[in-house]
Amino acid sequence: MGRYIGSSPSILNSGASGVFSLNQVANQVGESVWPSADAVSADYLVIGGGGGGGSDNAGGGGAGGLVWDKDKSLNKNTLINIQVGSGGTGAPGSAGSSSGARGSSGDNSFLQYDTADSADFITVGFGGGGGASGQSGGMPAGPGGSGGGGQGENGGTSEAAILTQNGAIATQPTSIYGGFGNDGGYGYRLGGTNQGGGGGGGGAGNSGGWGEAASAGRAGGGFNCDITGTSIPYAGGGGGANENNKTTWFYGGTNTAGQGGRSSNSEKHAEANFGDGGGGASYASSNWYAGGNGGSGIVIIRTLATASATTGSPTVDSDGLGYNVYSYTGSGSITF
Repeated sequence: MGRYIGSSPSILNSGASGVFSLNQVANQVGESVWPSADAVSADYLVIGGGGGGGSDNAGGGGAGGLVWDKDKSLNKNTLINIQVGSGGTGAPGSAGSSSGARGSSGDNSFLQYDTADSADFITVGFGGGGGASGQSGGMPAGPGGSGGGGQGENGGTSEAAILTQNGAIATQPTSIYGGFGNDGGYGYRLGGTNQGGGGGGGGAGNSGGWGEAASAGRAGGGFNCDITGTSIPYAGGGGGANENNKTTWFYGGTNTAGQGGRSSNSEKHAEANFGDGGGGASYASSNWYAGGNGGSGIVIIRTLATASATTGSPTVDSDGLGYNVYSYTGSGSITF
């Protein structure tokens, strides 16, 4: 077979002759440009469960870590386990006292080959971190795919100064799987108590203001993804809450999901299957209201191939371009 002078043509180059050496074929397969006969090419979106919001003038929960990979090879004739992470639970609240516990972290979502190597993960979307809670001894915000938001209730120092309660760091972007996630916002205190929102997949959580008339922190925005054929936001942070409902509270990163809690308003809970963080809850009339629950994650696979078997009852749709879209809102498996 003849050799090319200079660099070899890519198989994606319209000027290629269509004749390739075995070495060129092997290189293109190895780079996942030309799928192997033992693999299918696929895009996948994997989002961990969102973190729960804190209690008592609290920070919102962080969004689940988001992984959006395109043109990846998935092995044929091999069972792929799929886990969809649950959302974290909001921090408990009660009349007369607060436990000081933060919201719990969301659970991880992942794709994993069912092989003898139990660590044979394809990718992982980490659960979002829990939002910080106020009160003496209140737990700080938790790290996660996106970090939980800080609280502005107290910091163990004089209230004469501005007290800054840190939001937590995001672990998804620096992981071996890459992906999207951001740090939670800060909470501030100066006279009034006003909290930061949890971090969102599309942007960091914003910090709360300070002073009696300041606002709570707005959550980080969601990440727009069109894997289903329609671009919609996923993985928005939970909004922060402030003290005694003094000011307007904010929606979370994906519109109504994960908005900051005010009093006992149930809308602080995040919607399911977007990986949104739960809203933080406020203190009012001697009541420490519970934080909002984080939303569960989701796993979506888009491919021209047709699965030979699935479990877990995924929704199967078309994106309008001939691709099959397998959406998992609960754990299961898939084989191509």
